[in-house]
Amino acid sequence: MLGAELCCSRAVATLEGNSTLVKILKKVVHSTSLRINVQDCEPLAVVAVQRYLSDTCLPSQPGPSQVSASYLYDVTLTDGELQTKCFLAPDLNAVVHTNSLRCGIEIKIKQCCYVYDEKRINNGFLSIEKVELGSNISPILCSISDLSALPNVFSLQGNLFYANSVSQTPLVGGRKYYLSLWNNEDPYGEMRNVFKQLELHITVDASKIITLSNLEMIWRSRLKYPPLLVRIMHKSRLRYFGKPGKKMDVPYQVYFEVADCSGMMSMVMWNDLCLEWYNSIYVGSVLFIQQYTVKPSYQHRTWPTPGDPQMKVFKTVEVCLNPREPASELYILPEKNVKPEWQLPKVRYHFISRVDLDHLPHNYTCDVIGLVIFVGRCERLRKKEGAEDFWLYRWVHIIDGTADKPFILELFSTSQPDVFEHIHPSLGLHKSHKGQPYTTDPKVKAFIQWTKTQNENDLLQRTVIGGYYHFPPPPVTFAQFCKDNKAETVLTSSNEVMKMIANLHYREHKRIAFLGSIASVRYIHHSCTAKVLPAMDVEEEEIFFSARSSPPSSQESDGLAQKSPTQKRKSELHQETEPLTAPIMQLPDFSPSSKFPFRRKRQQRYQTEDHDTAAVYQQSSAELNNKENEENNPNLQSCSRLCGGESHVCSVHAVQQPEVSSDNVWESDIWSEVKGQLSVHLHYGCLLPESIPRKFDYHHRELLVQQLLLHPAKHQCGMHTWSKQMEEHSSLLDHGHFEVTILGINRQFAIDTVFLPVTSTEDHRKLGLLDDLHSNTLLSCVNLGYVSQQQTTGTHESSVLPPPDSIVQTADELNRQHFICILDVCHLGEATVEVFLNQLYNPLPIAQAV
Repeated sequence: MLGAELCCSRAVATLEGNSTLVKILKKVVHSTSLRINVQDCEPLAVVAVQRYLSDTCLPSQPGPSQVSASYLYDVTLTDGELQTKCFLAPDLNAVVHTNSLRCGIEIKIKQCCYVYDEKRINNGFLSIEKVELGSNISPILCSISDLSALPNVFSLQGNLFYANSVSQTPLVGGRKYYLSLWNNEDPYGEMRNVFKQLELHITVDASKIITLSNLEMIWRSRLKYPPLLVRIMHKSRLRYFGKPGKKMDVPYQVYFEVADCSGMMSMVMWNDLCLEWYNSIYVGSVLFIQQYTVKPSYQHRTWPTPGDPQMKVFKTVEVCLNPREPASELYILPEKNVKPEWQLPKVRYHFISRVDLDHLPHNYTCDVIGLVIFVGRCERLRKKEGAEDFWLYRWVHIIDGTADKPFILELFSTSQPDVFEHIHPSLGLHKSHKGQPYTTDPKVKAFIQWTKTQNENDLLQRTVIGGYYHFPPPPVTFAQFCKDNKAETVLTSSNEVMKMIANLHYREHKRIAFLGSIASVRYIHHSCTAKVLPAMDVEEEEIFFSARSSPPSSQESDGLAQKSPTQKRKSELHQETEPLTAPIMQLPDFSPSSKFPFRRKRQQRYQTEDHDTAAVYQQSSAELNNKENEENNPNLQSCSRLCGGESHVCSVHAVQQPEVSSDNVWESDIWSEVKGQLSVHLHYGCLLPESIPRKFDYHHRELLVQQLLLHPAKHQCGMHTWSKQMEEHSSLLDHGHFEVTILGINRQFAIDTVFLPVTSTEDHRKLGLLDDLHSNTLLSCVNLGYVSQQQTTGTHESSVLPPPDSIVQTADELNRQHFICILDVCHLGEATVEVFLNQLYNPLPIAQAV
């Protein structure tokens, strides 16, 4: 097992004086219980966080986990001298779910144990049970130029050894591969780089080929079938069907639609073949297939629309490609070797122009091409409530020159991470099938000619990236809202709101509907200057990140009001239908090719001169002086956090918000009495840096694009994090935002939310909103999503926006009224949550209808 590449403990001994990992490993393997509490641990850097499917039978270890997890995590750590892969106890999965424990940061191990695998000889690993999270940017990683050069240290039978590299397989359960960190559809690691070569010299005997129509007729009468010669007409995403406890090495499936001269049939590829062939087979590829099986087709799935409506479709059976029993043989033929007498159909496309879109029927299948002018951040949508599986998606706007309005695309990840992750403005984007010649299509040719007439600077003026974005606008009635949103329509209680927010995963988006009234409104100017307060000493109290993956019980939530401030703090902190998508093709970049080198310095504080980024901890200066509100604020972060149990004294760098004039504040007649008696008041009324849309700068595209993506699983030298460097890029907000406090109907719960109306016709969020004039009351602004410009009278007529204080004061007409409040909630990482007020529905018409 050891081989020539391993060295004995004597070779590692020279590092004992410097290596923190060696000290921890030697101490834990020689302890009588194989478990230690680590005192005065030196900081370690997180190199990678890797996810894989759990097993129902975890290896035996002292103090078994109390958490049942669908997925497990391995964490690779380094001390600058060596590195090692550790198992993260399932109790700590929550700190990965919220992206609190992630690659690039600094941590300290507080408790760990050593676990021997009882089913494998000479196999063991370090299991982390308690960990303290430190700096967001580890100085250790900043000093390492090549992580792969660091030896990997591990223990066998009490002796230390090291290898030239870290193992690429999971530590627990005998799994053979890792999954993508944030979804199951994208290939991960080496799987992304597997490509097959074209078969240049294979001989195809057309006389021995069977057509799909004949195959459908004779499939029951044979055990072995003649070869197939087909063209790929459609390709699905990778589908992962692994289940905890089920021993299947590579549980993947891919559906293709294949066609020949007789018609089209489904073909499903299984397990190992998916990873081996997925990157190499495109729509339009010609395959020569042998050693396949045929079975009745699975009817309960989404069938793609044929490009040729005249083509016959065989839906009773499907072709199956298996890695064994029998092992299927398939070959990709070059297009130049495809003979006309084979009569293989061509892939047909249905490109439309933006000017045509409004006249097409609902659910029409088409292809589009355009230049990207807006790209949103990557967000996640939970597939099933309570599960740990997510769809990954983002919003994109593209233009093709045929209309003033863009195409609005909701792009779901389609197992093409290299394309999905690199979408940015001024990039040609084709939402269709990869690797095909599109230049012969008239609409594609017209688009390419249009791009040649465009001025690059003019296009860049229209580009936007990131920020809070939702589409389509909410419907006029709550009944229609319920119909459109299906499972997310049930009214949510205040306790459930707290639990929903507490249980959000990183970049998970939810829409919540609950009953409440408007308690207060204030307008905050973004032109004000924010000042950074000096570090405050916080009283010694227990500050935890929960290791629990299960939601708090109703008894725990109900008991928050009766607990002490410290207990409240601990309690709060402890707390599949597939979307239709199409592959994406990245066209040639129409922007400059110059690159800009970056350097990063470690940020000592969150500090800014612009209020846009002042809300790091989502607390106002008044709240900082209010001890009760501080204790109720789940977003107050400590610079050092402990996960797994023990208390820790820390300091906080808070940011003072600008003063708000009395003209920009409205409060209901009961708010002054009620706010001091609340059981819970959640403060999410500050506009976060990640919520602000920004201008795109092509020369800084690598930095900007990275901020929109999910945090990577592995650290790469030169990675950027959200910092002052990001804030230097131009914000598109030239106005402030409204902080709207919503009071629960039982007046025990309140939540501060952000309302950011559209104020300009140039705002990318204006798409889909009405153009009608309205009264500019707070209610009309919220429900319509924009502030209506008013016409001035006089010598020169012009349109102006009403002053913010006039909108704020109209909230008086909402005093004590109940509304169904629609909130958009998104977890932005660690303890930071974005909460936007999206809509207010009057519940009276619903009650009268009932």
